Amino acid sequence: MTSTTRRAAGSTARTLAGAAVLALTAHGANAQPTVIYSNIAGDPTAQIPGGGVWDDDFSFFTLNISTSGQYWLLNHQDTNGDPEVLVAGSGNSGVTVLREGVDGLSGRFVEGIDSSGRINNAGRWVVGADLDGSSADDDVILGGDLGGLTTLYAQEGGAIDAAYGFGAGNTWDALDTTAIDQSGRVYWVSDGVDGPGFSGATDEVIVTSDFQVLAQKGVDVPGNQPGTPRPYDDFDLDDLHVSDDGGQWLARGDIGSPTSDDDALFVNGRIVIREGFTLADTGITGASDLTAVVDNLTGGIDQQFMAGNGDWYAFGQIADGQDTDWAVRNGELIARSGDEIFAGAGEFWDDPSTGVQDFSVFVGNGVGDYVLGGLTSAGDEVLVLNSEEEVLRSGDAVDLDGDGSLDQIFIESFEFQETRLGDNLLLYSLVNFMDADGASVGSGFITLQVPTPGGMLALGFAGIVAARRRRAGKTR
Repeated sequence: MTSTTRRAAGSTARTLAGAAVLALTAHGANAQPTVIYSNIAGDPTAQIPGGGVWDDDFSFFTLNISTSGQYWLLNHQDTNGDPEVLVAGSGNSGVTVLREGVDGLSGRFVEGIDSSGRINNAGRWVVGADLDGSSADDDVILGGDLGGLTTLYAQEGGAIDAAYGFGAGNTWDALDTTAIDQSGRVYWVSDGVDGPGFSGATDEVIVTSDFQVLAQKGVDVPGNQPGTPRPYDDFDLDDLHVSDDGGQWLARGDIGSPTSDDDALFVNGRIVIREGFTLADTGITGASDLTAVVDNLTGGIDQQFMAGNGDWYAFGQIADGQDTDWAVRNGELIARSGDEIFAGAGEFWDDPSTGVQDFSVFVGNGVGDYVLGGLTSAGDEVLVLNSEEEVLRSGDAVDLDGDGSLDQIFIESFEFQETRLGDNLLLYSLVNFMDADGASVGSGFITLQVPTPGGMLALGFAGIVAARRRRAGKTR
């Protein structure tokens, strides 16, 4: 299915959602970027729910939302000794659901929170963490809801249930990357497993809480490999995504040596993009003229994402000596360096600084919409919806105090791949701020209700004006 037909399908699926957007807008939903939290010292948005302030020396860390867009999960880590927190919420308010040094299980407290938290449409969340005390059994996979921590799914040193099929006497070791589907089934990566069922060549797995093994190092062999197929060799930190029904999954990792072409992106156990090969070599359509191979340096396969409906996204670079970037969706090339950001824009995806990626955001929702973001020929960073319309741009003003009016605080940049889009077209993003003079003033977590094009027309002229970006005081 082409991207055009997918967008049409998404628009059809949103017929009723569009009416909901109109209703939200009529009742004062934000048609401009509104700040939920910031680390601007002294500002009310700097308050962490339940006590404390967001560290003004450290940016917000990772963001994930439920497919519907109703719930979000914000992870904040720092290096200054302040407690790490995991905050879940809906709309413009949240609650701290996990706090370092406060929450824990069986007399042991959380000592660190991993960056791979996920949340589903029921408000159930899951995350990897470390407990205080012995390092022999401190890695854990934890879950809960907006009421806080409820569930321990796996713990380092804990027995691996025989239902996984590995035999008796095996235990979990390093635990980190997590995911959750709409049924509440939890997925995680164990970077190490110990016991008679494993060796150094087979001791890494992706599993589910209902005893499925999705992939095992040294045992399972991903498809779509020319020549002699090689098995999985490693799974990367934080790079696991699943569809709402759990029937599709995406992971990033390595296959066996040589290292010049081992980095790969896997969808449902099949390689879809691989370093050392052209995009066309792995079946990407629309990329036949990109004859250089996917770069084997950082940025070759740079980031990836899977939406609730199983749509998958990735971006990176090819090794053509020109820093050409690519963005791929469901096996189709959507954009490359030098393309217009959307038809008729007169502005192009182009990083003026050699060696830095043009693209920085590529994510989608569960009904076929997507947001592509990056640097442009105008020297700005923009977010574009469905390759059709601009959503946000560096320099846009934000509503910091929540009064519905834009303030003299502006978006300086978007955090790398920390933007999400719900089925309800609520957009959430982690950003850095600047003042009217262009000086950095902190970072934060913002939201924006993106109206559908039809919804904007139905709102009439006043509604359109309310939804447009404000430029007053912006510096270039």
